[in-house]
Amino acid sequence: MAIYTCYDMIRDCREGKAEGWRFLIVNYVPALRKIAAHYGVDEWGVLQKLRSADSPLLGMTEMSGREFVDQLRGHVVPPAVEGSVDVESVLDALSPLTATERQQAWFGTFGYAADDASRMMRLAPETGRKIYERAGELLRGKLDDWQAGMLAKHGRALGEAVEKMRPAEPMPYREFFDVIDGRNTWQQRTGFAKTLESSWYEVHRACSIREADEALEKSKTLTEAEALPYLEKLGAGLPKRGFWARMLGS
Repeated sequence: MAIYTCYDMIRDCREGKAEGWRFLIVNYVPALRKIAAHYGVDEWGVLQKLRSADSPLLGMTEMSGREFVDQLRGHVVPPAVEGSVDVESVLDALSPLTATERQQAWFGTFGYAADDASRMMRLAPETGRKIYERAGELLRGKLDDWQAGMLAKHGRALGEAVEKMRPAEPMPYREFFDVIDGRNTWQQRTGFAKTLESSWYEVHRACSIREADEALEKSKTLTEAEALPYLEKLGAGLPKRGFWARMLGS
């Protein structure tokens, strides 16, 4: 029997096939729920949006699971609240940071503590804390309105700003995954670092992709009992005989 993948799931969901929705709920709701909980939102809203007439799935091409979870992030994170931040000054202040340091520091805009960011960056906690401290020192030295925790406070506004700095040709997902998985050569790592040192858009993407990677890695697929409420509430259809054995490998 052919292995059912995220590629099949996206196609089937677009075509309204129940099996695609079942696979999404069993395999990707746990990661989605983990990210939604971090940002203080309810995953039900995102799932309902996926089931709506203008579902984001309609514009998605087939992709891997990590790409899929990363693509959903924009529908999870709430919009920026009122307030002002000098984005250009913040980015200028952080410009002395290396590519690795930029990613670690930028996780502050995602609302993550230094140790959580260090884990996603595969850095020693002490190293990650020092980078957070250095970022704070750089901001304090450049900004008149500096305050502790300002990256987290203005995180969404900063994120929305750099998301608009999309280059003509963004890096393909493969390059991010090669870095995360340790598959790249020294030359590829050097090129990756140079790109992040010249593009805050790609720094933001790197953090988003690392967040999706960990959410999938740390979550477990839903059991039948856990998945059924989602299936019923979303009107995705009840499992056919033998479905759970195939999905859960039992």
